[in-house]
Amino acid sequence: MRRLRCFMSVIVMMMVLLTPMTAFAGSVPEDLLSHDGAKVFFAELISYDKEQVLVSPFKVIKGDMDEREWVNFSKPCVVGNFIPMAKNVYLFAYFDENNPIYVFNATSYDTKELKLKGTTGDMWERFEKMLNEGKFEAADAVRRDALNADIKLTGEEITLTEFLNLEDTSDVEKIYICATDYSREQVMDIDAFLEVSDSIVLKKTETGAQAAKTGIYVDVQRMSGERSWAYISEKGEVDNYYHIFSRLPARQYITSVASINALIDLVSASQGMPQMRHYKVFAFGGIAVLIMLAIVVFVISKRKKRETMRDVRDFGATGDGKTDDTESLQKAIDECAATGTVLKFSPGIYRTGTIFLRDNSKIVIKRGAVISGIPELSAYANYGGTFVDAVNRIRGKAILVACDVKNIEISGHGKITGNGHEFDKETNDRPFLVRFVNSEDIKVSDIRMEESVSWCFHIDKCKNVYVHGIKVYNRGNENNDGIDIDSSENVTLINCDVSSGDDAICLKSTSRRVCRDIYVKNCKISTECGGFKIGTESVGDYENIVCEDCYFYDVLACGIKITVTDGAVAKDVKIKNVKMDNCTGPIFISAGLRQREYAGEKKDTPSNIINLEIDGLIADVIKAPSRGYYNIGIDGGKEGDPEEFLKSLYDYGDWCEALGGIIISGSEKAKIQNISLKNMEIDLPGGFTDENWEFNVREMGTLYPEFHRFDPVPAKGIYIRHASGVTIENVELTYKAPDIRDEIYTEDAENVQFI
Repeated sequence: MRRLRCFMSVIVMMMVLLTPMTAFAGSVPEDLLSHDGAKVFFAELISYDKEQVLVSPFKVIKGDMDEREWVNFSKPCVVGNFIPMAKNVYLFAYFDENNPIYVFNATSYDTKELKLKGTTGDMWERFEKMLNEGKFEAADAVRRDALNADIKLTGEEITLTEFLNLEDTSDVEKIYICATDYSREQVMDIDAFLEVSDSIVLKKTETGAQAAKTGIYVDVQRMSGERSWAYISEKGEVDNYYHIFSRLPARQYITSVASINALIDLVSASQGMPQMRHYKVFAFGGIAVLIMLAIVVFVISKRKKRETMRDVRDFGATGDGKTDDTESLQKAIDECAATGTVLKFSPGIYRTGTIFLRDNSKIVIKRGAVISGIPELSAYANYGGTFVDAVNRIRGKAILVACDVKNIEISGHGKITGNGHEFDKETNDRPFLVRFVNSEDIKVSDIRMEESVSWCFHIDKCKNVYVHGIKVYNRGNENNDGIDIDSSENVTLINCDVSSGDDAICLKSTSRRVCRDIYVKNCKISTECGGFKIGTESVGDYENIVCEDCYFYDVLACGIKITVTDGAVAKDVKIKNVKMDNCTGPIFISAGLRQREYAGEKKDTPSNIINLEIDGLIADVIKAPSRGYYNIGIDGGKEGDPEEFLKSLYDYGDWCEALGGIIISGSEKAKIQNISLKNMEIDLPGGFTDENWEFNVREMGTLYPEFHRFDPVPAKGIYIRHASGVTIENVELTYKAPDIRDEIYTEDAENVQFI
């Protein structure tokens, strides 16, 4: 009996240790302020339902959170009358797991001036007031100062490079650097980082302590799975004690503010938030801490055993730039995928034809390694059927192929090249560079893709694709698209750099499958055709598309193009915060009637665009040269002299440049609906001076939709036709040359509002 009582006492003590305190509803603001474990933060909403919410924090007002990783909370409670939407930013407040996580729709990220939309009652008024008065930041500063009170210098000096153990960078996969004023984050080039970090001298301290709230955060990831990190506060502390329960033992260093200026400058020019999954570790007493640490150690050890690495040369690949390594590379991929081994391409040039990825393939293309396509059509295999593109070339080939597979990872700073300039431009069945077909759970990061014979990176009928930091250069042949997302869903492109001869980032639907949940952020785009495009292939619908924070430069056939023609509907499209330099036709929105056949049938419904919002555009627009872009004739296939084509189309002489601004045009059978243009500063070319010109903008009908074909339109700024519900708010238009046309011209348009 005594033993039983002792046992029960131990159980009760453990329950006390493991039971978190509970906040009462009426005192939520005060409890959030007074308890160290409470969290108040801004975050991007990744996903939401009644049971849980997944967020990516980017500004923490109070509490300890990693601002780069995804965090999952249960029991969300929406405060106010709104429905949280993915990709939007909200204010969150969280006490513990016994309480809901509160979700607020705030008017600003600045706590001093924000208002909580739709909240009622004294409790939330108190919360708003505390936020405005800065009480949460002040309480968190007191807590952090207490954690840092025990720092003692030992006088020992060490460089940041030594601290991060970067003397050998051969297996370094990524270096994340975040300026923790919550504004910027990037994957930094290793060589650029070393130039800065070698000059930073740190002083070692005796004990570890929690990092201060602002400064620079550096995370080095190696292919072996090992990681090292440093947190340099604006006061000078350098700390990797951050989230100690889920990471490594503490080491603490201190330096001067002046010594980190170079890092701050280095980070300040970058943008983007690489999204990483977050595995939370909670410590509720000493026993729980020990248990969780044991689990972490076990998982890491198992992962290291599972994810060993092999080199392609171990399987007979030469990398000498002369030998056909196709067979050896395929063998390496097959064996490594079967055993869960990471396959490394060490420096060298690996000539190859088609190679197929398998389930669970993990490939690292190291800096200096090149997967080089053999410039002979016979080297490439057909797979997964064929594909018919916009000009009826039938193709089903590529260099790197993932077809009907799952769980694929491709990373590294090496490149894949198709040697496109060595192929005849008239060759049918020209291979793509990289093509994923009917596959899912794919991650691609950092590699360079270049010189495809045709499209460069084709994502076709895939799910759950995450692409980060890749560079695409594709100008080696014809029809050289950059990244094409085709009939796919849940695809994310972040921090990608695309330079292409044809459309740069293009969403297509060459099948009846809906292309949905596409997120494009922080991409840099240059092209001889469209910058960000939806269509023209549009057999299936488009839903929930977001493109934001992108930079367009030297775009010669329209920056933003949304052109559905084959019976599809594009709806719920948002384009935000875009800058354009030296670009033609900033926005072209068109619903046509081409209606391409799919599986021998055409859709009976007309194409349409519903719910499109473009918010935040600064654009320097130039004249669009006609060269080559008019060469698809009236019947859809003939090539000819551009001036002769224009003459036949509009019955005028030598008009060779497109001078239009924004063009919005539905069809006679279906009006485009609910278009919002706001917060724009656009400098347009202007220059139309022919007072005798009779404007008669032709209906496009079944023609291939191209914004040049509408010119000259009777508007120097915005032309609207066959539309219903167009809102133009805070749009400023200027012109490089005098222009006699009206600034805004509408035809068959209803409910057009100017705010």
